[in-house]
Amino acid sequence: DLSVQLIKVPGARLAFSRLGGPLKPQALENMDAEIRNFAPTASFPFSMSAKLASGGDIHLEGKAGPMNSADAAATPLQMTLKVNNLQMAAAGFVDRASGIDGILSIDGTGTSNGTLLDWNGRVHVEKLKLAQNGKPDVRPVEFDFTLQHNVRTHSGVLSRGEIHLGNAPAHLTASYAESGESLVLKGHLAGTGMPVSELISLLPPLDVHLPAGSSLQGGTVGVDATVEGPVAALVSDAAVNINNTKLTGFDLGAKLSFIERLAGIKSSPDTVIQALSARIHAAPVGQTIQDVKLVVPAIGNLEGAGTVSASHALDFKMRATVHTSGMLMAQLGQKGDTAVPFFIQGTADNPSFQPDLKGIAMEQMKRFESNDAVKKGVDILGGFLGGRKK
Repeated sequence: DLSVQLIKVPGARLAFSRLGGPLKPQALENMDAEIRNFAPTASFPFSMSAKLASGGDIHLEGKAGPMNSADAAATPLQMTLKVNNLQMAAAGFVDRASGIDGILSIDGTGTSNGTLLDWNGRVHVEKLKLAQNGKPDVRPVEFDFTLQHNVRTHSGVLSRGEIHLGNAPAHLTASYAESGESLVLKGHLAGTGMPVSELISLLPPLDVHLPAGSSLQGGTVGVDATVEGPVAALVSDAAVNINNTKLTGFDLGAKLSFIERLAGIKSSPDTVIQALSARIHAAPVGQTIQDVKLVVPAIGNLEGAGTVSASHALDFKMRATVHTSGMLMAQLGQKGDTAVPFFIQGTADNPSFQPDLKGIAMEQMKRFESNDAVKKGVDILGGFLGGRKK
């Protein structure tokens, strides 16, 4: 039969933790809490404002009750939550080993029946970082969400996730559950027709490197990706396509000088890319990239596969199908298109393109029927490629 008109706690400090979960102990400083018209058998309003010891502030208000006499944590409630400038890694909301970090703000509303907590709202993140060696994003990222969290099993489902990267929308759905000291995720991300200009700022946070001095301009991006595993060791598989973009400050024709000699292509200070598609498997140790298909009008079609290590070392085996107009192909009597195999090594910042001499010789040998023609082709190849043979 207890009832209290006002409970007020000004300027308090509250420390709290939960055993057996991934969240680190937290502390609230300068906390002001208030409950009005409390009665265990009725709904009563409450509010709370505080500073997080790790950075940021929080404001919570709503109604709770009637009290669950068997388990107070299962008391129904309605609430509005506002969080500003929360330091994600410092606050322990994500594992530092994941590399994920940023300054988080949340504005949302939720209702709970004591077991299921339904949330709707918006997340705003400044200086977002998504990889261990990534660099903070210079632009904010916003995220509208609908989430149902089970307070007993510490698991949940993100049924709606609308990511806003400027004018580049993407859609995320996911589920999560605690497993020991880890939070395990399983999600799906999709986006189509996203402007390249809106996504450029995400490359440093993802620790994706372009060749030094180059940048992407224009075009659109499509992504269909899955992500799975503990937050600290996520594995993703993605199908990516880019259309009608330009890699400025990078002369692919000059890098492929051996193809320039073979086929007579012209170099250019920029590389125009009509289409690029690939399948990317990303893990903490690096990336495996399969089914690379690249259409560069000034050169031809390039395809292949390879790996990118965690330190950005490249190891690709590629093949360029180019139109035959160069002096070497003319001497060989080659007409139409020809395939030229090559390797990409070095690093993402400074890629190195080397001819696959054995592969080139084998490609040309297949085209000749007489030994004399084969000898002629090999001799000419040796002259154009510096006399090296493998």
